[in-house]
Amino acid sequence: MNKKVKVYRAYVHGGKVEVDWYWSSHPKGHHLTEEDARDAIKPVLPKAKEKFNSIREKLRQMESSLGFELSYTMEGDTHGIHEDHLDIDFSMDGFNFSFPLEY
Repeated sequence: MNKKVKVYRAYVHGGKVEVDWYWSSHPKGHHLTEEDARDAIKPVLPKAKEKFNSIREKLRQMESSLGFELSYTMEGDTHGIHEDHLDIDFSMDGFNFSFPLEY
């Protein structure tokens, strides 16, 4: 039986590098320290930021040329979130429309 070891992974959430850990019985190829995980993602960050900026710019161009906006809807109460989704919003012939963007 393989012994489980604590391994780390780095990711970006909200534009900020985060690190979490989990137990793995197959640590080969994983990061054994938080510092190693952070160091591993550093060379990829500039390419990821460039890709994000390209996607954001293309979305803005699409919004402008097609006349729509992306928006986020979250509905809930003190018992939790009941519904959340990304919407496409636009106006047409004097009416406002909002449709959930479902993939």
